[in-house]
Amino acid sequence: MVTDTLHTLNERWRGKVRRLVSDDNPDAAGRALDGEHHAPVLRRGDVETLAATDAEILVAPLLAVERGHNILAVDSKEAAIGSVYFLARPNPRPDDLGLAVHAINDWIVRLMDGTGFSDLVRGAPTLGLGARRFRDAARSKWFHVLARSMAWSHLDEEDRVQVTCGGPPRVIPAASAGLR
Repeated sequence: MVTDTLHTLNERWRGKVRRLVSDDNPDAAGRALDGEHHAPVLRRGDVETLAATDAEILVAPLLAVERGHNILAVDSKEAAIGSVYFLARPNPRPDDLGLAVHAINDWIVRLMDGTGFSDLVRGAPTLGLGARRFRDAARSKWFHVLARSMAWSHLDEEDRVQVTCGGPPRVIPAASAGLR
């Protein structure tokens, strides 16, 4: 969507934008380079050939260009990419359970660091009852995480930490690839 918008924005960008797609993406083989409404695509496996195209902008998913991808100018050791811009998604996709799983993992680590786990499991008369208490607490937390509003103003302090701590670790490798 971003790629096609830039491609059709005006004549200056027509044909100068590429969209990085996976090697098995059906668009990788069939789309014409001079499409009126669609920007050309570049297969992920061919990303190192970016400098050989007339593209000035590469639109790629965050983790698509990673370690080992050196995008250099033709016959040079200079980088073909001069700037990296991140189009941040303010919230995860509604069908993405990654943040919920991260929240549960964070919850259990914090529970183990404090006395919460001992209170749930060791405080029970039997190990079976302790396991049930833990499972009930985990299930309650899971449903809380799934039902919470992702609007920043509605998140409590703990939820804000969980939401914001997931982004920077994914951005750092992409930023360093742009710096190389």
